[in-house]
Amino acid sequence: AVESSSERARQHAALLGVPFVARAFESLTGPVVRALWLCDQSDAEETLREPHPGLELGPASSPAMPDTVFINTTAAGVNKAVAVKTVAAAYGVSLDRVMFVGDGQNDIGAMEAVGLSVAMGNAAPEVRAIARYQVADVDEGGLVEALDLALRAYARGGDQASSRRTT
Repeated sequence: AVESSSERARQHAALLGVPFVARAFESLTGPVVRALWLCDQSDAEETLREPHPGLELGPASSPAMPDTVFINTTAAGVNKAVAVKTVAAAYGVSLDRVMFVGDGQNDIGAMEAVGLSVAMGNAAPEVRAIARYQVADVDEGGLVEALDLALRAYARGGDQASSRRTT
């Protein structure tokens, strides 16, 4: 559902490659797992400072929309760390054999939970600080670099790949 017909909302739909169709939030059926607020930098800071009982807010950014802060909003306790742990457990994969690639603050918990944490080149400074490895920006083939890193690391039976280390 897209409640805004702003240019920012239209750009986001184009970035995702989905048609832009304004639709009221109340029109959704079934459980809503995540909402995403698209904010200007100055609005995002104020929004993040406000209390939001029962919700987790995680800001993220994209080089494709540098003037926008994407605020991921989920129920308290629902986040990427919980998701990556749940998926790994469902497939019987040890977390030390899981790679997570991130760039936003909302990725930090998941990156701390896995054995191979990788920050994109455009990642927020706090994400780069906790990541074990850093790759190029997404527009410069960073995701391909991260996948190559995983293949090399896990082909040797562990995290032994070489890349631009951040720690």
